[in-house]
Amino acid sequence: MYAAAGHVTVDILPGGARRAGGTVLYGALAATLRGEAAHVLTAGADDLAALLPRVDGVTFERDEADATSTFRNRGTDRERVQELLGWGGMVAPRSTPVTTRVLHLGPVARELAPDWLDEAEQDVVVVLTPQGLVRGWPDAPTGTGLVHHEPIDPSWARALRRRVIVVVNAGELEWMRDLGDRAVAVGGALVVTDGPRDATVRTRAGTVSVPAAPVELADDTGAGDVFATVIGLELAAGARLPAAVAAAHAAVGDLLGRIHELLPVDAPTP
Repeated sequence: MYAAAGHVTVDILPGGARRAGGTVLYGALAATLRGEAAHVLTAGADDLAALLPRVDGVTFERDEADATSTFRNRGTDRERVQELLGWGGMVAPRSTPVTTRVLHLGPVARELAPDWLDEAEQDVVVVLTPQGLVRGWPDAPTGTGLVHHEPIDPSWARALRRRVIVVVNAGELEWMRDLGDRAVAVGGALVVTDGPRDATVRTRAGTVSVPAAPVELADDTGAGDVFATVIGLELAAGARLPAAVAAAHAAVGDLLGRIHELLPVDAPTP
C-alpha cells in the first residue's frame, strides 16, 4: 500500500472549470495505476467530495475543515503563477495504515507539521516533496492571495532524523537547502529535477546524474508528484535509488496522461 498525507485541492482551470488536484491525489492515482492500493490522509470541506475520482483501490480519510485548499494556476509547472483562494487547514498527524510500504508527505500549502516525519515505521520508504512548505501568501496560513516562495521552516530540518527521500525541482532548491543537506546527512537522499534535463541524485556516497526521458506533455500538472511517487514505489520494491529515478523518468508521461483522464472536471459557474 501507498499512503500520502497532504491536501487534495480544488484547481481552477483556464475558463473557470474546477478539477481536483494536489500532490497526494496525483500520487495516489499513480500508485493505483501501478497496481498498489492507495490511502490519502487529507483535510478540507464537504465541497471536495464531488470532485474526487471514483477509482478502485483509492481511499480518502479527511479531516473536516471550513474550506478546501483552492488554487488558480496560470502558466506551466516551471513558470507557474498561483493564487490561493481558500485554505483547508492542517492535516493532523496520525498512524498510517500498517500495510503501508511507502509514505509520501506531499504538502501543497503548509498543511503538514514536522511531526509527520515520525509517523512511519523504519522499514517504510518515506518520500517528502516539500514544495508546499516553501509557499507563502498574505496572512498565511489562514489567508488567501498570490503565492510566493519563502525559506522553509528550519524545524523541518531539525526534526529529520531518519532516511527520507526529498524530491524537489531546481527552482525551489534555494528555499530548502538546509533540509536537503540534513536528508543526505542522516542517510537519505536529495533528488533534484530540472524539467526535461537530467535529475541530480545526492547521497552520502556522492552525487550522480540520471538522464531524463524525453516526453511531451500537453498538461504537465502533477508531473513532479508522479515522479516522486514512482521513486518511492520502486525503492519499496527493492530498486536502488538511481534505478528508481530512471524508472520514474520513464513512467511520468504515460501515467500523467492516464491520471488526467480519471479526474472529473466541473463546468464553470455561469
